[in-house]
Amino acid sequence: MASIHRDPSSGVYRIMFRLGGRQYHRSLKTTDLREAEALKGRIEYTLRDIDLERKVLPPGADVWQFLWTDGQRTKKAVAPDAITLDQLFTRYEEEMPPGTQEANSLDTFRLHKKHLLGILKGRTAAQSVSTNSSLPDGAVEVPFFAGRRTAWGTCRRSPSSPRREPMTSPPLKPIRFARGYFVSPNGYVLSNVSRGFPPGHRVGTFRSADGTVYVRLYVGGRRRALSLARLVLTAFAGPPRGRVVEHVGGDKGDCRLARLRWRRRGSAAAVLSPAAVRAVRRRLKAGVPPARLAADHGVSVHTIRDIRDGKTWRKGVSRA
Repeated sequence: MASIHRDPSSGVYRIMFRLGGRQYHRSLKTTDLREAEALKGRIEYTLRDIDLERKVLPPGADVWQFLWTDGQRTKKAVAPDAITLDQLFTRYEEEMPPGTQEANSLDTFRLHKKHLLGILKGRTAAQSVSTNSSLPDGAVEVPFFAGRRTAWGTCRRSPSSPRREPMTSPPLKPIRFARGYFVSPNGYVLSNVSRGFPPGHRVGTFRSADGTVYVRLYVGGRRRALSLARLVLTAFAGPPRGRVVEHVGGDKGDCRLARLRWRRRGSAAAVLSPAAVRAVRRRLKAGVPPARLAADHGVSVHTIRDIRDGKTWRKGVSRA
């Protein structure tokens, strides 16, 4: 129903498919083959839903946006108008009625403004700053700034000035192999890497066909897709040492530390039963894509491919 190929000049994978008698070529925006195949499986699944009339393409909708978002969006997202911190502070001072604050209060305000803009930068959108740890993508957490401000300001304290209690920073930990990134036990990554985004912004996520949550980080100058659950566990529970991630409750979309733990390989019972393996083999022969089977049985695409290629379940289960 769809096919992918790698652009020889850029290395980015592209997908080709037909819908309504028209052929489409679109970029998958990734150079990773496994991620490209997972995206292809999702798009094929949505195309099949359209063919079976389980989903309806609205009139005038952007076909690619509809397929790319699994039918959730019909047009490209438009960023709302945002006011920067620099513009917000300038407007605040210009519209302040005369005599509202004493001169020393204004001096204190400007000092704190200078510290804030020195770390978060004046181009940061004011709407993206929040005191809540459950942030939308791209938001800046104020405790993150507080921790940075504490470390930045301690060396500037005069010996004669009164000693202050340190500000409480969130339990963020740096990702050792990816400089400029910090991971939170609440299941998200903050970035201090300046690539058109304000410092401290939250890194966006995406899901593979089996539901695993990934983030794209710049490692050694190259962009890599990394499992968010593995990043959280490695930072707060130590390296894997041959173990695999286990989601407590089975929800792969929940990457909070409290819902994750390391598990030894082979220490849990097999996910697929012999009857399920026989059903998978029958549906593979019928031409059902591995990505669809993986989603139906709650396993990875590689598990289905290993069954198809005879790498697993070679004994004890008939091939009928």
